[in-house]
Amino acid sequence: MKRGSVLASAALGAALTPLNSTMVAVALPALSAEFNAPAARVTLFVVTGYLIATIVSQMPAGSIADRVGYARALTWGRWLFGVGAAVGMLAPSLAAVVIGRLLMAAGGALIIPTAMALVRIAVPPERRSRAFGVMGSVMGGAAAIGPALGSWMAEHFTWRSLFVINVPLLLLSWLLQPRVADEHLVSRRTGGYLSLLRNRAFMTGAGVIATQNLAMYSLLIQVPFLFGGGEGADAGLGLAIIAMTLTMAATSPLGGWLAEWVGVKAIVAAGGLIAALGVLGLGALPAAASSRQVGLRLLLVGVGLGLSTGPANASAISAVPQEQSGIASATVSMLRYFGAITGTLILSLAFAPGADGGARQHLALWAFVGALVVSAVLGVLLPPLPGQRYFRASARAN
Repeated sequence: MKRGSVLASAALGAALTPLNSTMVAVALPALSAEFNAPAARVTLFVVTGYLIATIVSQMPAGSIADRVGYARALTWGRWLFGVGAAVGMLAPSLAAVVIGRLLMAAGGALIIPTAMALVRIAVPPERRSRAFGVMGSVMGGAAAIGPALGSWMAEHFTWRSLFVINVPLLLLSWLLQPRVADEHLVSRRTGGYLSLLRNRAFMTGAGVIATQNLAMYSLLIQVPFLFGGGEGADAGLGLAIIAMTLTMAATSPLGGWLAEWVGVKAIVAAGGLIAALGVLGLGALPAAASSRQVGLRLLLVGVGLGLSTGPANASAISAVPQEQSGIASATVSMLRYFGAITGTLILSLAFAPGADGGARQHLALWAFVGALVVSAVLGVLLPPLPGQRYFRASARAN
């Protein structure tokens, strides 16, 4: 199996879900105007409905992938996603747009765990941290460029083009995937989700991902409220937020590469502490801080989270038998969303009306610092990956 082709195909497929979760936001006013629907209803069904459907579909999709084979499940996911994109593109009503988005969510739920499982199978253990770092980089980058890409396309080609753009990406992902029979990729035996909960190494790696996403998604929402009243109210604050996500994408492969040299424990723990220092720096800034001051601290957060992404994913997925790769990947994705949801619940308490709103917002920052420190502690508890032993063996051989 050609590792590069598998990785490129999997990364392109997995990028579709985060890209479509952020890209459509800029089209909401146009959808509201064309179908004469309230903005709140459009947002609820088109955006929130997509996210809920993605979460609900993850675990069944992982089980299906383990039972029917990853290559076949990936093909099914692409077809579902493509049909959903076609329905959205030709939609005569808002209801049709929602149906298209739900089909895309179901397809994406099949694509992500199967793509991760194929990478786990195709890439040798000593290179998995780097491979999952690349996957994290592509997915993070897709989410980061989604709003800008969506804005440009909606302005020049109408909102329907946001559905059309998925077709060439799906086609390219399919063309890059090597033609390998399912029987050569995966056993038909599955152990169920209960065995994952009892797998301490898997749950530790998944816990790193969940706690770090709790902090990351919450900061994306909270930063404009913390610093939007002063100089941070200009477009520079938005660029500072984008810089954090792009820094995460850029450093994810680096984190995987470093883990091969010094081990997953050190890199994941260091990443969590670096990100926590960045959040502490945000808490020390006044509300009127400049976008540059905010951006420098968000860059630190992005570096820390990026370093941890690949090694944590590799550690979690590698901790389970090969025939459970699908449900393991789906569970990691599910916990990633649950982390984000927990963070938004913390913010809802911080944003509640009251005279002590500023104090509650800073208390929320401390909660995010705590989550990142927990991720660092979990990183220390991760079992060693083969990559560290590989380089030590190479050094002795030389």
